[in-house]
Amino acid sequence: MSARLALVALLSVALGLSSTAQAAENKGTPKPLKIGKKLRWTGKVAERCVVWRPVITTYAKKYGLDPAFMMAVSRIESGFNDRARSKVGATGLMQVMPSTGRRLKCGDLTKGAVNVDCAMRLMKKLLDYYDGRLVYAIAGYATGLKHPSTRRREGRAPGTRYLEAVMRERSRYLRYGCDHSK
Repeated sequence: MSARLALVALLSVALGLSSTAQAAENKGTPKPLKIGKKLRWTGKVAERCVVWRPVITTYAKKYGLDPAFMMAVSRIESGFNDRARSKVGATGLMQVMPSTGRRLKCGDLTKGAVNVDCAMRLMKKLLDYYDGRLVYAIAGYATGLKHPSTRRREGRAPGTRYLEAVMRERSRYLRYGCDHSK
């Protein structure tokens, strides 16, 4: 069973959607999401990872979140670039939308620590809102509340591609950390 199929099966069982896992098995092995061919974080990404690790870890622990998971979210969202801006206006290390920052009263999202604090508060709120269901919380973080909430009402799981990418980066982080000279 491929890693993606195993993840779909695990999420399906956790969400009570066993037919999703069966449907995934019947379709054969899906192609994995390609986030990058490099197994380890290198160059500027590794350097920025070392710089931001203490900040991300501190705030993750403050809000009771998995630091490795939040490091992976930052890697996916911005490559640990505190000056990153998306086409839709998300800003900073954790790519928080300005409207979300205003709603949570975060302050200046261009400041790395403020951005991280805001993202951690948002993730904690999403986990609380979705009763600890990670698949819905991470989908809400990536797409906003509307999409996963609609899927939950319909009894369907939200898309798992983003979650798979984050979990893959979390694994890389846990295995190699930021320092990839090994």
